[in-house]
Amino acid sequence: MYNEITCPACNFSKTVLTDTIPVGASWVICPVCKYRFELVNPDAVSGHSEDAPWERRAELGLWQAIYLTFVSVLFTPSEFFRKMTSGKGVAEPMAFGLLSGSLGFMFGLFWNFLLISGAIMSFSDRFLEQVPLNWVFVFVLILSPLLVLMDMFIKAGVIHLLMLMFKDGKKGFVGTFRIIAYGQSTRVLSLIPFIGGVVGWFWNLIIVIVGLREMHKTSHLKAAAAVVAFIILKCLALLPIFLLKVFVDALGIMQ
Repeated sequence: MYNEITCPACNFSKTVLTDTIPVGASWVICPVCKYRFELVNPDAVSGHSEDAPWERRAELGLWQAIYLTFVSVLFTPSEFFRKMTSGKGVAEPMAFGLLSGSLGFMFGLFWNFLLISGAIMSFSDRFLEQVPLNWVFVFVLILSPLLVLMDMFIKAGVIHLLMLMFKDGKKGFVGTFRIIAYGQSTRVLSLIPFIGGVVGWFWNLIIVIVGLREMHKTSHLKAAAAVVAFIILKCLALLPIFLLKVFVDALGIMQ
């Protein structure tokens, strides 16, 4: 009996004798693009997918669904995104992303507020003469869900555009957005003072790369290239703000 094995990343296909497949083998490495994918039993039902635990909270219960989603995304992202369907829309992942992202944003803002409040005051002396810094903190805190929502859509949109430029993105924008939204799970690490946000940022990079690879059935290289290109574009967008601060500081020294 023969079994046709096709790489989901580059579509390279090879027909092999079923008897030559080692007993218990469950993974295959494509000889062309080196993508590692699951060996599907031809007798089993193919194309199986399942909703994220968060999207089954009516069945699992709210707290159990939240816990399972966090654990799955943080520790088994490859399996989580491989089984996930991209045809469920953006509403459910957006809700989870807002929940976890806003929580992490609030804690991260609090720790950063304690750490750099002096620097903020020196940068905005005139403004803060009229508006106390505490009120600025509260105002940003209230806006945190909107800021998180904007961040998710902008990040998903730019990364998906980059994937399209690399001639990939098979599951569409919805698939990319689901990766970004559920990737907000790493924001909970911001509960750890000061270093939690940094660790969560790097962890998020890994999760997004893995998610892109599994969701869009692409290679590690293309997924990583899209994420690195996004970081570079983001740094370029923030560069004028940094230069403005340097300019303002220089004027203060001259005066």
